[in-house]
Amino acid sequence: MKGVVFLGDRKLELREFPDPTPGPRDVILEIKASGMCGSDLHTYRAPAQPGGAVGWTQMCLEGPVVYGSGGHGGHARYMKVPVSTLVPLPDALSFVTGAAISCGTGTAWGALRRLNLQGGETIAIFGQGPVGLSATQLAVVMGARVIAVDIAAERRKLAQQFGAHEVLDPAVGDVVAAIRDLTHGEGAHKTLDASSAPDARAAAVRAVRSWGTACFVGERGQVTLDVSPDLLRRDAGRLLDLLEAGAGRVR
Repeated sequence: MKGVVFLGDRKLELREFPDPTPGPRDVILEIKASGMCGSDLHTYRAPAQPGGAVGWTQMCLEGPVVYGSGGHGGHARYMKVPVSTLVPLPDALSFVTGAAISCGTGTAWGALRRLNLQGGETIAIFGQGPVGLSATQLAVVMGARVIAVDIAAERRKLAQQFGAHEVLDPAVGDVVAAIRDLTHGEGAHKTLDASSAPDARAAAVRAVRSWGTACFVGERGQVTLDVSPDLLRRDAGRLLDLLEAGAGRVR
């Protein structure tokens, strides 16, 4: 079969691979649609490596398996995966829709579930790209009040079209103060950062009310917090760090 390989330095190559052979707990999928994740761009843009770039599996103590990175991804005719990772695709959804849901929308849904978002709560969502916009749509349907934050006017407009109750431009004024003004000085019940930007991640923690929950979604990047004022002295209930490739909790 033919497969597309990320070589790094923004280069791709079409290569021949043997058809995969399943093990005792594997299945072979025939690919009908293959999506792109923002994380794929890290491999695409990375410096070239010799030979190219070749379910809670990413948490395995024996070493992580991330499809499209450490394991072969879906840009080929067939793909071998553990049967335990399969999720049925409803007949009403197309393969293209399923490919999109499996990453951006699925990541957003997993984050909101981990946040235990409830109807009537206020959530501030930082970053309105594919994952953030998916989170905005889902949170609205779940009955939450959504404050959407993004530096791009076109993305803020999309967030409004998708149901966001308020939109904020973090480049204009103090976004944490603005969120507190919109929540009677308390802060949001929940916050979610889908941007990976250091300032946005810090603001997501600082904009949550006492005993609230902040969630980080995405890969890479850093965040600097002042533990006492940002966490301890605010009785911040939980800082939940949820990545596309794994999850951990800091209390």
